[in-house]
Amino acid sequence: MMYMSVRYYTEDSGFGSSGATSKSNLLTWYANLMYAWHLKDTVSTKEINRNNAIFTFQHNRNPFIDHPEFTAEIWQTDLKPQVVKLIPGENSLFIDFTRYLDSVAAITVENFACDNGGGNPVAVQWGVENDVSKLLLSFSTLSGGTLYSMQLRNLKALMVC
Repeated sequence: MMYMSVRYYTEDSGFGSSGATSKSNLLTWYANLMYAWHLKDTVSTKEINRNNAIFTFQHNRNPFIDHPEFTAEIWQTDLKPQVVKLIPGENSLFIDFTRYLDSVAAITVENFACDNGGGNPVAVQWGVENDVSKLLLSFSTLSGGTLYSMQLRNLKALMVC
């Protein structure tokens, strides 16, 4: 339904409406339901394979299979990114968010501040594993066994992790 809504957004003059849609537009309650399902039923290998197979014949792709983060950008525009996973490394921190991060904000080192002597990162890699909801922050010094607090600014909303 999300794909059909986006694909036919300006070509829906012949579409009917229902209790869930107004032509190709998803009504708010239905978009929220579809988004909740989207979060619980993540993209599977089977869906990726089907998307790849369809491309060989139709030469188009379902963007929500390739970029599941697009759903929040279209139907949950007020939703701030939440941290899903933090993985500390030697002088680095991998952060996986629930949604796409703006590229300008994500690569701006000054948008990240670490207390307890961690300071700002010296480098930010945005789009780790070709996923624009993932970052890798590199620091000059982080000490094992030290508890740090990280403040992230300008990523849709201020958050502390």
